[in-house]
Parts: sequence; C-alpha cells; structure tokens
Amino acid sequence: MSQIQPQHEEKSVTIYDMMDEILVVCPRCQAKACITPVSCNSTFELTCLLPRRFVCRGCGLLKEWTGNGLGFDWYADPMCDSYFGLPLWLQTKYRNHVLWAYNERHLLLLEQYIQAKLRESKRIPQYGWHNQSLFSRLPKWMVVAKHRSSLLSAIAKLKREKLHTG
Repeated sequence: MSQIQPQHEEKSVTIYDMMDEILVVCPRCQAKACITPVSCNSTFELTCLLPRRFVCRGCGLLKEWTGNGLGFDWYADPMCDSYFGLPLWLQTKYRNHVLWAYNERHLLLLEQYIQAKLRESKRIPQYGWHNQSLFSRLPKWMVVAKHRSSLLSAIAKLKREKLHTG
C-alpha cells in the first residue's frame, strides 16, 4: 500500500472529464473492453454527448453509439456505462456499496483523494466556489476517515486484479 498523502488540493475535475475512456466488460467474451469518443467536426459539443465507439481487443467486437442523451444510474449494482449499458470493468463490492471508476485515471484520482488526511477546496476565480467537482460529489462512505484504510485496500485490489489483466 502506498504512503498516505498529507494533503489533497481540489482540482476542477468533474465526472464528465473522466468519461473520455470507459473500461467495460465485453458482452461477448467477458474481457476488458474500451468505450471512447469518436472525433466530431462540431466546434462546440458536450464531450459526454459525442458519438462513442466500443472496442474489445479480446474478440474484436465493435459497436457505435450515436444517441443524444445519457442514462445515469449512480446506484446501479453492477455499475454500468451510460452509453451501451455494459458493466464497468473497474468495480468491486465495498460493504453495502459499489466502488467503481471509469478508467485508471479516475481510480488514481479517487485513491489520491482518499489517501489525503487534509482535503482542501479552492475558490475558482471565474466561477467562485464550485460544487460540481468529482470530489465534492463523492458519497459520504467514501470520504469518512474510518473507511480510508479499507477503501485503499479495495482500490489496490482493483488495480492489481483489473488493470493488469484482460
């Protein structure tokens, strides 16, 4: 287990920023597959609404999504992506909850936040105090100090079992 970081400085990162790559379970072969945005010619487009491509390197399955809305169920069990409805690759049971991440970067940000003994929020000059950040929206069970050690163990297990397989 890595050393506990003394401080975490709030970054203006939202859950939508994490959706540039979503690791999911392939419905055909159960291997790790990836959902990514397909480039778009539009000058302004909400990143989360860009067309998406599902690719499984295990079996070659390829799918396209061109919808115009997303279906989020933050409390689903198992947690699924909002485009194809496939289970997320990076998820595990944690007590009566599901600990999940869209990708390795998302998992590492969660790990850094949970490790920190001091978590600071900073005012964003152009917006003021920001309540849309990834960290301000985490559920209470993820931010209480008494769960720190066991959550970090669960994250380490996800990294060990899921990021270096499939």
